Amino acid sequence: MKDNADSTILLVEDSFLDVAIIRAALKKAEIAADLIHIGNGDEALEYLRGKRTRPTFIILDINLPGKDGYDILRFVRTTAEYQNIKVVVFTGEENQDEKKLAKWPPDMLLRKPRSFEEYQIIVNMLCEEWLK
Repeated sequence: MKDNADSTILLVEDSFLDVAIIRAALKKAEIAADLIHIGNGDEALEYLRGKRTRPTFIILDINLPGKDGYDILRFVRTTAEYQNIKVVVFTGEENQDEKKLAKWPPDMLLRKPRSFEEYQIIVNMLCEEWLK
């Protein structure tokens, strides 16, 4: 295992398939970070507002039940203690609301990968860069 056991990744995603793939990609990459999965926007905001474990970085889906990913991104970017947290936005949509994303930009905006191999490449890259 790589020395990142004190890191926490917050995964805000409602697709159980995507969650399973990301978990598998982390395991294959031997990432020891805690993965906290939250399946809807309301619970994600509750988690962040509740001052629970501060994530090292956030993987965020835009289209979520309850509050959407834009609401979560806005909260992260406008809350002093979270402003420096890296956020990668995964989306299945081609046309996201560019005005909302420009106002509260993620650190990275990516289309959802279509294969495990693509997820693996992205997970490896994110963890190498952000779990230093």
